[in-house]
Formats: sequence, structure tokens, C-alpha cells
Amino acid sequence: MSVKTVNLDGLGPVHLHKRRGVKAIRLSISRTGEIRLSLPFWSSYASAMAFATDHIQWITDHRPKNITFAAGARIGRRHRLVYQSSANSTIKTRLDSPDIIIKLPRGTDLETPAVQKIVDNVCIRALKAEAKLDLPGRLAELAQKYGFTYGAVSIKRLTGRWGSCDSKQNITLNCYLQQLPDNLVSYVLLHELVHTRLMAHGKPFWDELKRYDPQVMLHRTQIKQHQPVLRPTIVSSELVY
Repeated sequence: MSVKTVNLDGLGPVHLHKRRGVKAIRLSISRTGEIRLSLPFWSSYASAMAFATDHIQWITDHRPKNITFAAGARIGRRHRLVYQSSANSTIKTRLDSPDIIIKLPRGTDLETPAVQKIVDNVCIRALKAEAKLDLPGRLAELAQKYGFTYGAVSIKRLTGRWGSCDSKQNITLNCYLQQLPDNLVSYVLLHELVHTRLMAHGKPFWDELKRYDPQVMLHRTQIKQHQPVLRPTIVSSELVY
């Protein structure tokens, strides 16, 4: 594999990866906003950068925006952020449903990356806790309704997909599903259940999924408008410490 990094005006570094077996240029954006291009060995770096330049608007639209976890923001379906001033010299966090308690030393700047990272971590803990309460039960209900069987269920923080099903019919679900509308959550759960019968995304798979979700193509389009990243919902501006 050959790697090169080139700056793109207005967007910063673009990481170019030449790989064996890659047949076309592929543009992707990581959860942290890193721009990455995979390209065939025979393709030039110039052609890859031209491809990126032609898709600047797509990159801008899909790149994660900087997030500030404001006081009162809703996390997932049940939790909200509560900041409290503390005499301690270190930041303390606690899940106390429905609140995510963040105890900050007096004078702490909420905008600093270090603080935001701590808040991000505890918010993910809250999402995982919610998902473990909600998703296995919803999956079981759909499986019973439509006659599916599956193995184990696990909840993880996934960065590139909403769920997965392996050859042993074990299903993994993304904790970020807690941020999606109910109809799209059901779409993902049914999607993984159908994978217990059909692993490949061919026409038979989509025809089978349509039996249980008549609006499968609409939901397939809609879910592409969402990304598996943390998205606090601002519901109030109170509780500022």
C-alpha cells in the first residue's frame, strides 16, 4: 500500500491510499472528519485529487460538524446533559437517568477539546445503556412477528454501519440507532434479520426485506441522510453551571 497526504484548499489534508485490488476511486470520510481516497495502483494521485475537487460539496455536506455539548442537550431518547460546578480539581461524570451529570471544576472552559472528549465518552455510555434496554427487545418482537431466528445480540459503537449479522446469525447493533426515528430503527433491525437468511445484498435480499418493510427503498434512501456519530439535540438553554 502506498500512502500520500495532500492539502485541499478549504478542506485541509486528504489522505490518498493506493491499494491492490481496488478497481475505482473511492471517497470516504471518517467519524472524526478525515478525508480519505482509496485508489487503484495504476491511478495517479492527480486524478484522485481531481475527483476530490469535483466532490467538494459532497465532502462539505457529509463531513461531521464540530459539536458542542451544551447544557440541557438531549442525548438519545432519555438522557439530557446537566453541568454542575464543583470544588474538585478534576472532572467527574455520572449517569443518573434521565440526567448525565458532568461536575466541572470552577472556571472550566466547556469548549476545550479535552472537556468535550470527556463529555463525548459519557454520552456514548448513556447511548449504549439506552440501546441495551431498547434494541434487543425490539429485535425480538420483530423476529417473533415474522418468524426469524438469530444468535446472540450485541450493542457496540460502530462508525461505518448501523448493524451487522455474521455467518452464525449473531447480530450487532449500533448504539447510535437511539438517535434515529422509529421507522428507520425498524428498517435496520429488519435488515439484519433478513441477513440471517440471505447474506448478500442482491435482488433476492431486497425483495425479501420488502415483504416486511414495504417502504424499504424509501427508508434505504432516508437512512443515508444520517451518520453514525453523536448528535446532541438542543432542547433548552437552561442548567448552565
